[in-house]
Amino acid sequence: MSITGIHTCPDCNLPLTYRCADTNVIVCSHCFAPVKKPADGHLAQRVNLLIAKDEVTPIQIGTQGEWSGKKFEIIGRLRCVFADGFTNNWTMYFDDGGIMMLVENCGQFAVYEKTTLERNIAFSRVAALDYGSETAELIAGKQYTLERKTTCEYMEVEGETWLFDDDGKFTRLEVAAQRGGRLALIENNKGSYITFRIHYVPFPDFAFKNARSLVIGTVTKELSCSTCNEVTRLYSWPLANSYTCTSCGASYTFENGERKFKRRIGLNKSPAIPLHATGVIRGIQYQVVGFMEKEDDESYKWREYTLFNPIQGYAYLSEFNGHWIFLQETGHAPVITNNKTMQFDYDGKVFKLYNQYRYSVVDSRGEFPGNVFDNKKPNCKEWIAPPEIWARELHDSGLCWFQGKHISRSELYAAFGKDISLPFKVGVGAVQPAPGMVGLSLLLRGGAGILLVFLLLFLFSITYNREQVVYENMFVLPGTPEIPPIVTPPFKLDKWRANLEFHISAPINNSWFETAITLVNADNGNEYAVENGVEMYSGYDGGEYWTEGSSSGDVLMNAIPAGNYFLRIDPSKGPGNIETFSLKATYDVPMWRNFFIFVLFALLPLLAVLVLAVIREGRRWQNSPFYHQ
Repeated sequence: MSITGIHTCPDCNLPLTYRCADTNVIVCSHCFAPVKKPADGHLAQRVNLLIAKDEVTPIQIGTQGEWSGKKFEIIGRLRCVFADGFTNNWTMYFDDGGIMMLVENCGQFAVYEKTTLERNIAFSRVAALDYGSETAELIAGKQYTLERKTTCEYMEVEGETWLFDDDGKFTRLEVAAQRGGRLALIENNKGSYITFRIHYVPFPDFAFKNARSLVIGTVTKELSCSTCNEVTRLYSWPLANSYTCTSCGASYTFENGERKFKRRIGLNKSPAIPLHATGVIRGIQYQVVGFMEKEDDESYKWREYTLFNPIQGYAYLSEFNGHWIFLQETGHAPVITNNKTMQFDYDGKVFKLYNQYRYSVVDSRGEFPGNVFDNKKPNCKEWIAPPEIWARELHDSGLCWFQGKHISRSELYAAFGKDISLPFKVGVGAVQPAPGMVGLSLLLRGGAGILLVFLLLFLFSITYNREQVVYENMFVLPGTPEIPPIVTPPFKLDKWRANLEFHISAPINNSWFETAITLVNADNGNEYAVENGVEMYSGYDGGEYWTEGSSSGDVLMNAIPAGNYFLRIDPSKGPGNIETFSLKATYDVPMWRNFFIFVLFALLPLLAVLVLAVIREGRRWQNSPFYHQ
């Protein structure tokens, strides 16, 4: 049976109150003893857990929010400490009496919703999978790959919460499937495991009330260097897991709460953006808390700035050859189940593999999340769809995904002021956009759109073309070589300006026929002249029949003003029996030639941009060991 209501603390005999029937541990508000609540309904002795005391988090007991249309209140916390950091597992107590976990990890927030797997898969079977390559079918029809494997060394408790097991230690697996979401499998000390569906949620979406007020730039810990005794002030502790003394270069990490010296780093590189500077990037105020220079196995070096906001967590500025990328670690990331993946689709964009490398830290100062001084070179891959990038690092504990986007020098100057000294740009950056850059597919769609618009406009305009036959006749030719001129009866052209098309045909065979046509204005004597000819030949060559030419042809007069006109026709013919020819004059005909000319001029700027984009992409991929057609 479950218990709620007021009970007596077994340590101090003072009253304590359980609010939720599904929780199983509570911290006495009088003696601060963590008390276990067994299923039989009787409060047991205290649990061997530490009390969570840090307050460097925007969430606190009493914070209220909303998720998936349901309101909740935070009533407790488990602070789970791992080898490379910790998570705050907050107990969400919903209005309907149910509970879930709100897992906070360096500014990332995820709701853990308890679920049941359709298949009975051994925990060890999933734990043995290779990160991001091997898969297991945890839900019918969905293959899950292992992304992270971490072990909780100990827990700290606050308020009323739900404990996984008695000794405060557990192993957590995070798995993901394409179109299957992410799951967390947590194994307790009894050999069984609990499954949660992970829902990553941006902090503002919870619409929190009664959250803790945190101020950027607040010193959260001061430590004296064991080498030079200089005091180092940390601004992101206890999230920071590594730091470097800015005086002597001594580097430290925190392991199980204890500081350990790792190595000494030469302070050779000065950051372009000063340490502890503050600025607003993409609407969030950050403080620069760390700087490091990284080097890969091919001796390429780049700089990385660690940014911190006490609510949003960490972000990063990466600079190489004067090109900058703004990155944030996220759990809401692509799912890759094959280490040979060259490209993938994400959010309607195609990301192509651009780089693969291992790196080490060669210069640093300030503070950082994780153990950055362990001398282990993570396996890194980068996929790009300029101006965006997905970067993935493979560590012993699993995969870390970083989502990034190009950030301009002007944005950095606006954020940190004009006094910073940014390096000059060299070449084309990995995700540097061209001026006014659009994707090649968008360019092609734009060109097709222009063609469609012009076609529709042209089709609309030709509805006003008359295509009026103003003269048509068949003429009989004399048998003599000399053919006298032919003068036609007058006809009227009444549009302000329009074209006149002449169609000529003659029954020719292995011969030619041509005529000069003069359009004469009977009112003012102005003349407009054209010539047109036809020829047609045929025969046999090697037993095969061939033919070329045509017995008819067209010629056009443009921009003829209104008036009364007649035609003067001067025909001539070649050898053979050519007895007749026909002439038809059509007034105000559609001009497809003009359509294609307009389209060509309209597409010229687009074609120029397309050519420049192709050239620029070629320069971009010169810096990559991979090449994509």
